[in-house]
Amino acid sequence: MRTWNLKKPQYSELGLRPTTSKVIGAIFSMMGHSNLEGKNFLDLYAGTGSVGIRALELGAKHCFFFDRNQDFIQKIKLKTKKLKFEEKTTALKGNCETQLNKINQTFDFIFVDPPYDQKPFEKIFEQLIDYSLVHKETRLFAEHSSRIKLADEYKLFKKKQEKKYGDTSISVFSFWESNMIKGIYPGTFDPVTNGHFDIVERASKMFEEVTICVYSGSMKNVIFNVDERVEMINKSISKLSNVNVTKFDKLTVNLAEELGASVIIRGLRIGADFEYEREMALTNREMNSKIDTVCLISSLKFQYVSSSRVKEIALLGGDVSSLVPGHVLTPFLERIKKSA
Repeated sequence: MRTWNLKKPQYSELGLRPTTSKVIGAIFSMMGHSNLEGKNFLDLYAGTGSVGIRALELGAKHCFFFDRNQDFIQKIKLKTKKLKFEEKTTALKGNCETQLNKINQTFDFIFVDPPYDQKPFEKIFEQLIDYSLVHKETRLFAEHSSRIKLADEYKLFKKKQEKKYGDTSISVFSFWESNMIKGIYPGTFDPVTNGHFDIVERASKMFEEVTICVYSGSMKNVIFNVDERVEMINKSISKLSNVNVTKFDKLTVNLAEELGASVIIRGLRIGADFEYEREMALTNREMNSKIDTVCLISSLKFQYVSSSRVKEIALLGGDVSSLVPGHVLTPFLERIKKSA
């Protein structure tokens, strides 16, 4: 971790391992100084924040500092205020391995510098993806001991390079576009809910293209026919330039291959969803080993929202106005009234 005006005896007392000026210079050389202009920067295990502050000095739009030590967070706030970076700074106390859900934005550059005796990288990558803190052009820089060899791949990220500076190494990861260019999000969407669009919006930041695939096969008790569902979804995705919609009536893995997608996107709301999706993912993988499944955990406010639950609430006269898009609500309630 980093510091600027602490006396050396305090390093061991506070558990700090200051990043040398040589390594800091190398990090930003790899990032490209001009590339920081107008970008969002995340400094995990921030210590006293010297790396994040350097990013602000080089033109970063905003820097989010995250560390479990409240004293460090307070020092960062004081330092950035003194440097007149206060409006470009967010400094928050939290556990980098378990509490990244406290952060609510995406980042262009991420710097991770955990204690050398810890190996939290898999947990961190998992959270970065699950909480949609990354997009397809995000680059992550991990500082670690040269005695530790980081994996070549973590979730959707692939290691691009690794450089050693004595006992310190810097590993650079970028989004693995070779496998994650296109994704499909299949379902019945009867009706489409705000929970569905929570998943769609987050997936659109992770993949170059997302296709919402509406099942058109024979089903009982549908509220809307497939063309109506497609039209409603089209109205909701008008502002998402890399999202489109189609209908299908075949195996999902065959559809993915036909559309040139390598990922099936699914949403997880509750524990029971995980078991179902796990079995489906294994089955799909067995049928086509080139297709992977990526599950996104639903945002907390949508974890109880499903199409069937919305139907039940509406049939019993409950208010579903916050659960479905505005243009879906009126025709949905009209159909529910007719079916009652």
